[in-house]
Amino acid sequence: MKNIFITQRESIASNEIRDCLDNRWFTFFDKCKILPTLIPNNKSTLNNYISDFQCDGIVLSGGGNIHSLGGDKRRDDIETLLIEYSINENIPLIGVCRGMQKIQDFFGIPLKKVEGHIQEKQEIYINKEIHEVNSYHEYGTYQNNDNFEIWAIGKDKVIKAIQHKKFLISGIMWHPERISPNRNFDINFFREFFK
Repeated sequence: MKNIFITQRESIASNEIRDCLDNRWFTFFDKCKILPTLIPNNKSTLNNYISDFQCDGIVLSGGGNIHSLGGDKRRDDIETLLIEYSINENIPLIGVCRGMQKIQDFFGIPLKKVEGHIQEKQEIYINKEIHEVNSYHEYGTYQNNDNFEIWAIGKDKVIKAIQHKKFLISGIMWHPERISPNRNFDINFFREFFK
C-alpha cells in the first residue's frame, strides 16, 4: 500500500483546538489501496514526519477556507510546506476542494466568490464528458495561468480540476470521499496518480 500524507482541518470544541478528518476518507483510501498518515497542524511534528516516515504522496484535504479567504493560518502554513516538499522531492500531491484552492493560491491564481457551487449533485465536464459530482465551495476561479492544464470545468466555466504542467500536482474541486458509493473514476484517478 502507498503511504499518503493527508492534511486535516482545525476545529475548536470544549476549549480545545483539534485536528480532524472526515471518517469517509478511510473507506475511500481503502478502495484506493492507500494507507493514510494524518498530518497535524504543527510544523515541528510535520518536520519529524518528513524525516522519519516514507511519503509516497500527499493529499491536501477539503473543509473550510484558505487563510487569505479567512481560514486557518496554521493549516495554510503546513500545506505551503507540503507543496514545497512535493516540488522539491518530486512527490505527487492532490488538492481536494480547499486543497485545490490552496494550490491555486500558492501559484498566484486569484480566487473569488462563485454562485451555485454548494450542492450535493452537480454536472461538470471532465475531459469533455459529463460527470455528476458534488460541490461544496464558495470560492473558485474562471482564470488559469500557464502553469496548469484544466481537465474539468463546470457548466458555468468555473474551473473544477487542474494538473500542473511540470510538477506532480493536481487538484479537484469535488469531494470523492463524500460520494456514496465511491466513484470508480475517482478511485482509479487516485490509484494512478499515486502509482
